[in-house]
Amino acid sequence: MPKTMLVPILSIFLFSCGNPSSEPQKDTIVQQSIPARPLTDKEKAYYQDKIETLYNTTLKKTGFNGSILLAKNGEIVFEDYRGMVNFRTKEYIGPTTPFHLASISKTFTATVILHLMEQGKISLEDPVEKFLPTFPYQGISIQDLLTHRSGLPKYDHFMDGTRTETYKVKTKKGKWVKRTRTYKIPVKVTGLPDNEGVLQYMIDNKPNLEASPNRRYQYCNTNYAMLALIVERITQMDFP
Repeated sequence: MPKTMLVPILSIFLFSCGNPSSEPQKDTIVQQSIPARPLTDKEKAYYQDKIETLYNTTLKKTGFNGSILLAKNGEIVFEDYRGMVNFRTKEYIGPTTPFHLASISKTFTATVILHLMEQGKISLEDPVEKFLPTFPYQGISIQDLLTHRSGLPKYDHFMDGTRTETYKVKTKKGKWVKRTRTYKIPVKVTGLPDNEGVLQYMIDNKPNLEASPNRRYQYCNTNYAMLALIVERITQMDFP
C-alpha cells in the first residue's frame, strides 16, 4: 500500500544585483509516493497466527456474525466470514457481502473537511449557514459539528418519534444532578431519511436544541449529516 510523504523542497531564487526582490520566499510542498515494504512469508505467518488465536478465543467463541479482514502493508494477513445476512433465506455472509459503514464514515467526513480547510475552501470557525443558507440555527460553527459540541438534536430521535432531554434535579442533600428522559413526539417522516431530508425536517419543524452551541459535548449523528451536506456544497460532488 503506497504511503504518502510530504517532502519540503526549498525554492531557490537567483537575484540579479540590479533587481533585488523583496517578496518573502515560500517553501514548496510536493507529495512523493513511497511503496510499503512487502511482508515476508515469516511475517505473514506471525501476524496470521496472532490474529487467528485472538479471533478464535474472542469473537468466534461468542457467536460472531459478520466479516473480519486485517491487512498489513497492503497485504491481507487474515480474513474470515461467519454467519448469515438473512436468517430467513439462509443467505450466508461472504467476501462480497455489503455492510453499512455507520459511524466509521465520520472519520472519512472529518478528513475531507480538514482537506478542504487545507485548500482554503473552509475555516473551522465558519458558521454552518455560510454553506447551508437555510440552516435554521445560529451560532454553530464547523468546528462545533466536528467535535459534537453544536447542541443539535439527534435526528435518529426527532425523526422516529422520540426525543431525549437532559435536565437537572436537586437531591435531598441539596446537590444538583443530571437526569435524562425520553418521550414520544409526533412522527412526520416515513422511511429512511437522507441528509437533505434531515436538513429539510429541521427547517420545517425546528426541533429544540439540546444545548447552546459549544457549551457541552454530546455525540450526535446530525452533526455529520450536516458536514456531509457542506462537503457536497463546496465540492459539487455527491457525498452521501
